[in-house]
Amino acid sequence: MKGFKLTFQYQEPMKYNLHPSYLVQIREQLCESIEKRLNKQGYQNGEFFFTIMLGSLEYYPQQSSFMLSVAMPAECIGGIAWLGSLSVSAWDTVWGAKSEAKTYNPERILNPLKDVSDKSVKFKIEHEFLLPSKEKYEKDSRIETEKFIKAIETGFRFPCELNCDWPDVIFEVFFKNQPTVQLANQTETIFCNFMEKWNKKQEKKDGEEFIHYIADISDNIESPKPNVVYIHVDFANGSIIVLQKLLQHLNKSNLDIEKIVLA
Repeated sequence: MKGFKLTFQYQEPMKYNLHPSYLVQIREQLCESIEKRLNKQGYQNGEFFFTIMLGSLEYYPQQSSFMLSVAMPAECIGGIAWLGSLSVSAWDTVWGAKSEAKTYNPERILNPLKDVSDKSVKFKIEHEFLLPSKEKYEKDSRIETEKFIKAIETGFRFPCELNCDWPDVIFEVFFKNQPTVQLANQTETIFCNFMEKWNKKQEKKDGEEFIHYIADISDNIESPKPNVVYIHVDFANGSIIVLQKLLQHLNKSNLDIEKIVLA
């Protein structure tokens, strides 16, 4: 693809000799596939460095795969930034057809000194891990955020409005009529029951997404709405997934909720 500059290099220091044709063939055989993968991650152009890492070849000559470490210039730090890695297989055609060789054979030894200019060694990307471009990351994040907000606002038997900071969230739980003391206590209890169950699950799996605090703060609101119970939840280190789980818990409760506003 137009606009890419791909530079292939050896890992330094080199512990063994590698025929120069390897570098040429890796570039020729993988260049098109690499550019497509970069484009898929949101990169349209730019300079990228690929470092061939074959550090274990001298100890395990039977290996027929290696890693390409991927990086790009980073002006903000005055150096290069790591983007990920590509797992590449190398297959010498003298071993026969790769599709027929499904078992490990110690006699298949990759010869790093062989001139592979005749394309007798075939290179193929088997696995990849590449970080997306900043633009793609922001776009994907925005899409996921919009999906989450839509799921929150339309995914329950009561409407839900998002207008809150994090991790301290005030749940304004609306009822049709002014809630009694009994209903307010019941609402707080249902919240607290969720916190207790959730935190126990976090303890069992050595998690860190504990809810620190839940309390009815209706008495502390300066101008409370008459048909609302105000519940303060401190999600602490929890992700927004915890919020979704809590709303699902309220959705399954027997509370006759008219609406919830997250403030």
